[in-house]
Amino acid sequence: MADNLEIERKFLLRVPNPEKFFENLYYEEISQGYLVDIKAKKIALRVRTIEPVDFAKYGAITVKGPSEVDNANEEYEMEISFEIADALLNTCEIGITKTRYYFTASDGMCWEIDQFHGALEGMWIAELELPDANYQPAIPAWIGTEVSKVPEFKNIVLAHAEEIPDVYWELMNGQ
Repeated sequence: MADNLEIERKFLLRVPNPEKFFENLYYEEISQGYLVDIKAKKIALRVRTIEPVDFAKYGAITVKGPSEVDNANEEYEMEISFEIADALLNTCEIGITKTRYYFTASDGMCWEIDQFHGALEGMWIAELELPDANYQPAIPAWIGTEVSKVPEFKNIVLAHAEEIPDVYWELMNGQ
């Protein structure tokens, strides 16, 4: 499988108080914006600033290609200086901020749990990048409904949102 293929699944959480539940996990503060959002080709150019809790802050620039296969798309990412990323981020018209927590499951896979801020405050999503499309991960008990194929949960769509999407609340109430 190509190194630049990202296979990702997204889930809602089934935790009554996520702030308390995840408080002891390692985390990073992430701000990300989109420099290019080409809807017709489904290509995005994303810039991020990442501030780990106990390491030096840095930046990243990412090209995300269209999704050709379920939950998979081409992704090319390059680390850049925090200062350059911050300058680029300041030119973005859309973006999101989030705290990302990391949880290692019993199968060794690392779950990324995103707590969104700003207009999306109160929304939590767990993501898991898979080594291949056939991999069956261990699903922790606190994982809820899968939303990988729900367009409203794509980060680029969330970056345009002025509030938490209605579908989030509908799915959370249905768990």
